[in-house]
Amino acid sequence: MPSTLLFPREDRTPVDHGEVMRALLEKAARSSPTLLTRLADLAETKLKRRFLEAIDGLADYTQSDMLRALANRNIAAATALLNQTRFGGLFQAFTRELAALALRAVTATVGTLANKKIAFDPRSVNPRVVSWVQNHSGELIVDISQGTRQAIRQVLTTGIQAGNNPRVIARNLRPLIGLTERQTLALTRYRERLEARGEPGIDRKVARMATKALNRRAETIARDQSMTAANIAQDFVFEAAVQEGKLPSTIKEQWLTALGERVCPICRPMHKQTVPFGGVFTTGDGRRIRRPPAHVSCRCVKKILL
Repeated sequence: MPSTLLFPREDRTPVDHGEVMRALLEKAARSSPTLLTRLADLAETKLKRRFLEAIDGLADYTQSDMLRALANRNIAAATALLNQTRFGGLFQAFTRELAALALRAVTATVGTLANKKIAFDPRSVNPRVVSWVQNHSGELIVDISQGTRQAIRQVLTTGIQAGNNPRVIARNLRPLIGLTERQTLALTRYRERLEARGEPGIDRKVARMATKALNRRAETIARDQSMTAANIAQDFVFEAAVQEGKLPSTIKEQWLTALGERVCPICRPMHKQTVPFGGVFTTGDGRRIRRPPAHVSCRCVKKILL
């Protein structure tokens, strides 16, 4: 999808770095330690909602075709329905939200430069940021759709081999769409335990647990993608500023954790770790990475020392 479909005027219209940014950040200012985490916090709720809408849309979109495939005992056809092409079309709203966040991070970073009396035009970076979001979203769509197919394949196989009615299989399958393989296995075992005990309302109980699991997955994806996009956007601005001679190539980068009791052993020893611009950081578990996030639900950011 061309970037102009997402943001038709973003690369041509100057951005206001004053009142707009202050209004955006006001709600999250108390809970977030840095500008980028404030922006990510503000975007998380919308990203989570867009992800859940895409999953729900995929389940609705494939329902009739799924029943036909199950009636024919065709597991390959049933799993093929949950492909990245179908999901990708439903995922566009998520992609737009992520691009909007990344562009706000560009604006915030340009504002940081402006505070240092360094003028930088974001229009040279915005198209690259939007392109990155589109490519990254495409990779994310592939990962999610492949994971979903792997997760439900065993559920389909078990249901068909047991001779269950296709409508029963489809009904049991729907709450699992969008979950990881591990989550799906946990829910399958939960259903088996309920059935073994002969408990009433099994479908309702499984659906309730599945909703909680999908919400956790949506929160994790929203959090990780928001932090990734914000940090990437910051990097793109500083890289361009160095290339244009607005900043010296001798600037350094510093890792900052959120501090507090919740900081994990992976990130705690990284606090204020400093590397040359474009360098890599060493995590608490020995990995070498270019930028946050260092792990699932990581809230760290990277500061440029001007």
